Amino acid sequence: MRNHIYIHFPFCLSKCHYCDFNSYPTDRDAIPFEAYTQALLNELAYRCRLFEEGGLHGFGKQTPIDSIYIGGGTPSLMRPRDVDKLLAAIRKIFTCDTMTEVTIEANPETLNAHTIDGFVRSGINRFSIGIQSLNNKTLKQFRRIHSAEQALAVLELLNRYDGVKTSADLIFGFPGQGVDEWVGELKRVMGLGINHLSCYALSCDRGSSYYEKVKRGELPPPDPDLVGHMLEATYDVAETAGIGAYEISNFAREGFECRHNLGYWRYEPYMGLGAGACGQYYCKEGSSDFLVREVNRYSPDDYMRAVLKGQADADGIFTPEKISRDQAVFEYLMMGLRLREGIAVSDFRSRFGDLLEGYQGEIDHCVHDGLLETDNLAIRPTRKGFIFNNRLVLRMMK
Repeated sequence: MRNHIYIHFPFCLSKCHYCDFNSYPTDRDAIPFEAYTQALLNELAYRCRLFEEGGLHGFGKQTPIDSIYIGGGTPSLMRPRDVDKLLAAIRKIFTCDTMTEVTIEANPETLNAHTIDGFVRSGINRFSIGIQSLNNKTLKQFRRIHSAEQALAVLELLNRYDGVKTSADLIFGFPGQGVDEWVGELKRVMGLGINHLSCYALSCDRGSSYYEKVKRGELPPPDPDLVGHMLEATYDVAETAGIGAYEISNFAREGFECRHNLGYWRYEPYMGLGAGACGQYYCKEGSSDFLVREVNRYSPDDYMRAVLKGQADADGIFTPEKISRDQAVFEYLMMGLRLREGIAVSDFRSRFGDLLEGYQGEIDHCVHDGLLETDNLAIRPTRKGFIFNNRLVLRMMK
């Protein structure tokens, strides 16, 4: 298994109406860059001590790191010198080479040639650009603070950087958006030389401003039938453009899949740093638990207070959750069935033994329903299994 690191930067300039992530609208001048960066460095050092002392696999000195992902919030608000400091600290402890994928999420209004140069010099080799829509009215309605023109200009600018990968994030199912408009946006973005695309259906999650607006009748909820048609159209357009689906919502040219997200879907270990960050670590053999998942304090102020004052313990920084073998099997299957490559039989057996044989009846039913295809090497979702993934997972877990 490969090891990964996630770094959470919780600050942003504006909270989008559909967003329920751990993010906090903050004036740029009020963002505590120095304190937050130091807190991340303190937590990194503390977690490395835990691994030296504890009963968890991975993340010892010189452990190879396959990917580093800086998410948020709006991480592209960070100062490149702080990113450089973080990545330098990681490189001193772990083994990172030119093959290590280092991604930063970015909003178009925060990037220009100067900031991109700084991030690339610090070690960023992949940008994930939050475009979401090319309709300026929609962007404004959902409190995005960039324009479609800014987004397209940033994609064109990133094309000038050799060796830098670019991903675009888009959302479909906005109120008033039809299939034709969505297809037009897809084709326009794909025509700008990107090698990776993430497309998500608009969600109406409790805790978001959009949810409250729907509750008050100010905006309509997403139309599930229309969203389904849009998803099918997405697969058609992406395949035609040579950017195939490798996961339900993610598309890439061959060799440009997001290695960090693949780590999540393949149920690999990852270290989480920052406010609200989650980490997942395998227990050593002989432990009564299979793995441990730890979620950091959500509030940036609480997180910084705990880490900077040295309260580096379970009560001070994170809440641990012990995951049993049975729960891990369920989660592994649920995540793996999101991937086009599916679940390798050999990988399942190396982790869980022959437990997959207990699912043979469910597998046969899903193959019969056209949701799965299987051979001696793997079980994989079909395109129908992608579109009706919730149905697939429910059938498998009966």
